[in-house]
Amino acid sequence: MRVALKVVIWLIAIYAVLVVGSGLAIKALLTPARIGAVVRSATAGLPVAVTVQEGSFDLIPWIRFQPVVRLRKITVGNAPGFSAEPMLAVEEAGAQVGLFSLLGQEVRVRSVELREAALNVETNARGESNVAALVTALGKAEPQSADNAEQSSGKRVSVDRILLTNGSVRYRRHGRAADLTLRGIQLTVSDFGSRRPARVDLEAQVFGAKRSRLGFKGQAGPATPNSLPAEGELSVMLVPAEMPEAVRSQYLGDLLREPPADAAVSLKASVQGDLMTVAEGAGQVVFSHFALGRAKETRLPLGGQAPFRIAVRQALGDPAVDISTSSASLRLGEGTWKGALSVRYSQAGMSGTNSGSIRGVRMEQMLRAFTAAKESVSGLAEIPDYRIEFAGRDAAQLRNSLRGGGTIRVEQGKVALFDLLGTIEGRIRNVLAGEEGKAGTTDFLTLSGRFEIRNGQVVFPELALQNTSSTVTGQGWVAFDHAISFDLVTDMTGELASRLAGKRDAAGAGRLRVPVRVRGTLESPKIYPDIGGMVKGAAVEKARGLLDSFLKRRSGETEAPKP
Repeated sequence: MRVALKVVIWLIAIYAVLVVGSGLAIKALLTPARIGAVVRSATAGLPVAVTVQEGSFDLIPWIRFQPVVRLRKITVGNAPGFSAEPMLAVEEAGAQVGLFSLLGQEVRVRSVELREAALNVETNARGESNVAALVTALGKAEPQSADNAEQSSGKRVSVDRILLTNGSVRYRRHGRAADLTLRGIQLTVSDFGSRRPARVDLEAQVFGAKRSRLGFKGQAGPATPNSLPAEGELSVMLVPAEMPEAVRSQYLGDLLREPPADAAVSLKASVQGDLMTVAEGAGQVVFSHFALGRAKETRLPLGGQAPFRIAVRQALGDPAVDISTSSASLRLGEGTWKGALSVRYSQAGMSGTNSGSIRGVRMEQMLRAFTAAKESVSGLAEIPDYRIEFAGRDAAQLRNSLRGGGTIRVEQGKVALFDLLGTIEGRIRNVLAGEEGKAGTTDFLTLSGRFEIRNGQVVFPELALQNTSSTVTGQGWVAFDHAISFDLVTDMTGELASRLAGKRDAAGAGRLRVPVRVRGTLESPKIYPDIGGMVKGAAVEKARGLLDSFLKRRSGETEAPKP
């Protein structure tokens, strides 16, 4: 028993001496100069420069016959035609190799770990991507001939898993600062090989936040010149409250100035295609506790889910994302929005179209959410149809680019800008008896018309407002800077119309038409009733009536038979 124990102890000691000794010897051989020479030799066929500053050999894994080599401060340069900034910078990389596979025909790399890898995706003046250029160059590399394969060691290399932690991807167009950056990337690539697809599991932070994430699970590859096929499940979660305020303000203006803390928009889609060209698919988008508005007091709730299609173009170059839905139905305030939406986002900006209908929403609620002007119109709004186009790099450009139009109808409301009838009556009483009208609002049963959005204005080529005692028709516009200009005609009935000898209708009631000009701003409108023209017109009508009556009497006297 003692002899056996001694043998075991001696074997352990010999193993420890051999393993630790060989490990220390290997570690001593991995000097920066030797590492640099090995890297230059291994990457001699690449069209880019690869540098490594430091290297080490881990003894603990070596004891388990799982040698691990670690390299630090790795940089991969750009291909000719791009900037001098590295395309890829890796803080640390480690490779674990199966020891006994070194004796066979296939060297098995159990795992490759990359920590804090920063990828700079750059597009040059010709619209070419540095990543796409590298993939294309690698795909065009001349394969090893059969004769050369026999003369060489004949070893193949397989990688079980590539793991990247805390990575980042920065997209930049030629001559511009970085427009889009993804951080906190966790990437796992399994079953990696040159002739088969690899499994991919990707997750990245959006805005550097916790809940806002981007993920992909599926497969990608094998890569060929100008092609990198991929398919899988894409998921995105965006929490507006986690977006930097500068980003919200730049792209959305006041629409998400103070979003609810639990508001989120999420989408999931099955996509397939090519990361070098386009990958597309379909899925569902969900709005949870979402709201639009400039502040807590002015929020307009938006909720529900809708089908959509997505296309990601040039993911490894100058990326662009197209999202569209053709038959969405969402809750908007107390009503609904139904329609279609198509949006494209790229480093050049945002563009798209929006069309559909809005029903059952309070007009004042929409105005509070979308404008900073005082509450000018209230009532139950219906927009049976509209279409709007937009394009720009920020909120100001998007707002000024708005083009489109539609029809609108508001019921049981009021115009809070001015008391139109009160102002007219006050002006008339002042003319007749020195009386002043009372200030107030203009109530209406219905307000309807067409609208057009162009050149920073909302134009109303046809506008009609009706209540129990008058009808107002005309046209005008409201500018985005709150300037207003309307030319209206008020058709009045009642006492004043009778006192001014207005035309009488079939029922014998007095009727009077008053031209009105409205100028100024939403905050300070000015009303100019054309009382002189109205009185002159009324006098003419009265004179015509008297003349007609006189002529009829004269005609009757002339034609009457003599007794």
